[in-house]
Amino acid sequence: MATATERLVVLMTPEDKSAVEEKAAALGLKTAEFVRRAAAAYDPEEAASLAQLAALAADLKRSNQEAGEALDRALASVEETHRQLNSHRADRSAA
Repeated sequence: MATATERLVVLMTPEDKSAVEEKAAALGLKTAEFVRRAAAAYDPEEAASLAQLAALAADLKRSNQEAGEALDRALASVEETHRQLNSHRADRSAA
């Protein structure tokens, strides 16, 4: 690896700085090395794909929620129909 001789100043919030430092420490890297590797690994096309996947996952979650609610309504309707049929049968038996 070439010797680092250039400096890049990046302004960020104290919270962002802490998050970067924590991630670097978790990997056993110095913060500068972590940032170099993260910058080298960044792929805008991959980032766009991940954003699309996140949107699809959100749509799937919403769709599953709606389907679950529709199934709950259908089950309640079936149970009500079953109750009405049993009531009708009981009325016919009593008559």
